[in-house]
Amino acid sequence: MKRILLIIFPILSFSQVKVLSDIDFLKNEYKLVFTHERAYDTINQISHTFKDFVISDKKELIELQNNWIATEETDELMECGYDYSIYLINKDSIIGKMYVNISCGFVFASGIGKTCVFEGNPFKKLKVDKPIYRKCFSSNSIEEARKIHHKIIAKQGVYYPLKKLNNWIHFEGKAYINIKTKNDSLKSCQDITNDFDEKFGKLKQYIDFRGFSKDNYSGWIYCNKTIFDDLISNKSEWENYDVNIKIDSWNSFTGQKIDFIVCVFSESNKKIQKIN
Repeated sequence: MKRILLIIFPILSFSQVKVLSDIDFLKNEYKLVFTHERAYDTINQISHTFKDFVISDKKELIELQNNWIATEETDELMECGYDYSIYLINKDSIIGKMYVNISCGFVFASGIGKTCVFEGNPFKKLKVDKPIYRKCFSSNSIEEARKIHHKIIAKQGVYYPLKKLNNWIHFEGKAYINIKTKNDSLKSCQDITNDFDEKFGKLKQYIDFRGFSKDNYSGWIYCNKTIFDDLISNKSEWENYDVNIKIDSWNSFTGQKIDFIVCVFSESNKKIQKIN
């Protein structure tokens, strides 16, 4: 019996998948920023001292990496909300983001890690001793939004989660778009974004997906008028889906009110309060 156990155990260990296996914490000055996403629920709060915190100690990071084991990788979303957003930071740049629900044992990964199911609480023994500070800004003026955006990106030591996505404030307007997949082929939001980047150029447009099902995606596309004109003239042909956009759906930002809301983070409360 002992010989059988010795044979089986290494096989089980080898099959384990670490959620953060694609990150080499020994290289670069990586950090993980945790921001609590529950307004009142504290059941799964990792630290009762700091709601939002940062982990920069390499030993702690590697220990978390070793303890956070996926039981199953998945491409399905669970409808149970999220306890934390976790950002991987290298210097002032956000490399990727994960959304975690501890009760459901589910993590949705974007840019880092793996979207998967896990068991237990991998954060139970995490040593939290350094807070992260948060400040939010809002404006309904496109001109003011652009000023805020540039002030934030000019400040060192400030982490700006929507830095790339907020490139839309430099565009001329937006339009409602509907994308229907062909032949029941399932495409992800990221696949569609990649296709648009390849067609029009990276960061030349941004699609804010508001609704999606197995074969249909819809939302707002932020872009310049030239891209909108290309889309409504049917010049663009897509292999895996049909793009529907109405000629009267164009909303120019010029002289119009917008909804600009953004939150940024920093390890220095002094630095973040200087942004105004």
